[in-house]
Amino acid sequence: MTRFRWLVAFLTLWATLGCIIFLGGPDYPTTSVPFSPEMGQTAQAQLKTAIAEATQSGRFTLTLTQEHLTALLNARLQERSGLNFKEPLVLLHPDVMEIYGKVQQGNVVANVKISLAVSVNAQGKPQFQIVSVVLGPLPLPQGVLESITAMLNEAFVGAVGPAATGLRLESIVIEEGRLTLRGRVR
Repeated sequence: MTRFRWLVAFLTLWATLGCIIFLGGPDYPTTSVPFSPEMGQTAQAQLKTAIAEATQSGRFTLTLTQEHLTALLNARLQERSGLNFKEPLVLLHPDVMEIYGKVQQGNVVANVKISLAVSVNAQGKPQFQIVSVVLGPLPLPQGVLESITAMLNEAFVGAVGPAATGLRLESIVIEEGRLTLRGRVR
């Protein structure tokens, strides 16, 4: 009888290791943000329009919704192989950008929530500052926070950077559901 219990325990453990283990973490918001790859293309088109207007007036304003930002981040993450950050969702609240997603390492999956303050640096580029990160039940070391910040800077600047050459940001305003960039031609 003892051998049977050990066999059942071993088989249960073995079956569990072959499955995905969910560690939990912050719940995804009940707010849904419908997006599609076309939303990213729309954001790129709006950027080109803002640049065209800037060449005429010397100033530009570009407003992006959380749907646009979710689509842009999703597209950038798909371009980069080897990243374990999946199913991004960007929510915008006054002065705060929240990014939700799933992180997978092997068979272990955890939800993540990153709260960011976004500002403009001295060079007129967006700068992300992590306010908080919740990743499943695990605390994140400083090195991981820095790599997340670098990834977000690269994802956002990389998505709009080539088209925005020659523009200098002066302000970024985050309101409920939208982010507005204002600036001028360099």
